[in-house]
Amino acid sequence: GACSPGCWIAGALVAPGALNPTNSCQVCDPAANETGWSAVTLGSPCAAGKVCNATTCQAACFISGAVAAGASLNPDNPCESCVPATSTTAWSPLSDGSSCGTTGICTNAKCSDGCFIAGQTWSAGDFNPDNPCQVCQPTTSKSAWTTRSNGSTCGAGSVCVAAVCKAGCYVSAAFVAPDTIRPGVPCQTCNTAVSTTAWSNISDGVACGSKQVC
Repeated sequence: GACSPGCWIAGALVAPGALNPTNSCQVCDPAANETGWSAVTLGSPCAAGKVCNATTCQAACFISGAVAAGASLNPDNPCESCVPATSTTAWSPLSDGSSCGTTGICTNAKCSDGCFIAGQTWSAGDFNPDNPCQVCQPTTSKSAWTTRSNGSTCGAGSVCVAAVCKAGCYVSAAFVAPDTIRPGVPCQTCNTAVSTTAWSNISDGVACGSKQVC
């Protein structure tokens, strides 16, 4: 016959603030419902790596007043995501090298154009330190070096040919060794000191045939 605070649920009195033993996202809240369970506060922890979303216990995060599903990205930073096993109350940084857009990779939780090759990050345009005929070109690949075009300069007097740096010239889509005379034009040669992409004129007075000079 006494008046008691609480909720009357399934034929029994439940104390205010008591959780549903079969659902930790439900609570007795007499102010909201005296005859049934009510939802706990949104984002309340309900198990290791889980939070309450309405009356459901989920592997998710509760950040800035909202529930973020597990593995969802931070809308303000594509290099952060919800990793409930790490934290349910803050964004977690993605691993370095994670993709963060068409040409971007994550480095220290920041997204920038580049590549992640052999466990190291490189900025767009960086050359392979072991091969100057390879470059980080994220529009082609963010996980491997990209071969530079044949004829690209790769050092003084050298050009790239099939990803190999060679001393010589690259003229008319063909490699020419240094000092090679141009076929049919004996007064032009591959002079890498002058140009690696075009034939160079031989000095005036140099013999170029029987009783002939340039």
